[in-house]
Amino acid sequence: MIRPLLLSCLFAATLPAAESPAAEQTLQTAPGQLEKITADPIKKAALTWATAECQRLFDLGKAGDGMSATRAEELAADIPRMFRDPRISEKREAPRRIMPEIRDLPNNPGAKDLFEISPYRETTPRNPKKRGRVPKLDDRDSLQLAYTLLHPQSPAKEDPQALVALLTSLNQAWCVRGPSPWSEASSLRALILLKSVYPNVVPASVWNAWTREIRARGEKEITDHSRLFDDNYVSRSWLNGDVRNTLNVGYRGIILGEPAHAKWTANAVKCMVRTLQPDGATNYTGYQNEAGMYHDAAIDAMTWWWMFSGNTAARDFVIRSAPFYPLAAHRFVCEEYTCPAQKHYYNGLRPTQLFPGYLAGDPYAVAACLRNSKRHLDAFFYDPDLPVVQPPD
Repeated sequence: MIRPLLLSCLFAATLPAAESPAAEQTLQTAPGQLEKITADPIKKAALTWATAECQRLFDLGKAGDGMSATRAEELAADIPRMFRDPRISEKREAPRRIMPEIRDLPNNPGAKDLFEISPYRETTPRNPKKRGRVPKLDDRDSLQLAYTLLHPQSPAKEDPQALVALLTSLNQAWCVRGPSPWSEASSLRALILLKSVYPNVVPASVWNAWTREIRARGEKEITDHSRLFDDNYVSRSWLNGDVRNTLNVGYRGIILGEPAHAKWTANAVKCMVRTLQPDGATNYTGYQNEAGMYHDAAIDAMTWWWMFSGNTAARDFVIRSAPFYPLAAHRFVCEEYTCPAQKHYYNGLRPTQLFPGYLAGDPYAVAACLRNSKRHLDAFFYDPDLPVVQPPD
């Protein structure tokens, strides 16, 4: 088992601060070199971020954090190589499956604020925040920034600040924050997107630090969840939690190039799809009936996994869930009265996602959820040719 980077960071923080002569020299020369980069905004943005992150680590090292001092030295060695390397901004075309065309962008009900960059204009390694009600970055910011930076239809495509903010958000996920209790799938997807378009933009030492932590967390997820996946899975399932924690293993496998992770995740999906009921609902925990507000978590996670992996069982799960939406969202009659202790009955939330209806070609499911459409998946699967038909009273 690989020890998580964060634990080693805590240990190293007790050691005397290391000297950082290379980092200090690099930080003195980098600003002048950055000014000379005028024709390659992506390379300049990558080096701007690397220099700012090196400064952050250097300052922590001077304050006594031995691990940060070591990492500042490693990053300081990367930066001169990056200045010399013409491949830093090498660009590839991402697969259409993970970068879907957005149909009828001006009128697409899911596309509002889809490529919004303005809250992240001041985001840097030393200011890992955004403007808005919740300034702290989280994993959803990583995915928002990845599509804003990379999607061919984004008005902010190739925006240098989008890259600075994205690298900041990803670094927060694996080198600053601890593991997220509610999954880091969005950051994992964002990293896959970034590497598929700009494979060389992450400094080598940063990539090594990220992947050490990604691997360690993945090994823990496999250990924690393998016992669940057998013929008795449904009886002890917690679908909306299991689906997020286990699909992360698959994303990690894509990033790390680990086929065994994909096989493990495919087996997990086979077990989880058995929770689906004939009306499109799923079991909540064990054999309990559906909990409306959490239904979306499983559907959302399975759709993303199908997009990034091509897993047809996940796609079929989503399509077969579509009939549930008119039942649960049209008149808010999600059947929860047989579980009176559950909180979902009285907190007023209900499942409302457009994309299962579009994916299934179900106009009733689309109409039932039309009032609340703000997700990437809603925009990606919007079909302006599908008629919207209200369910009968």
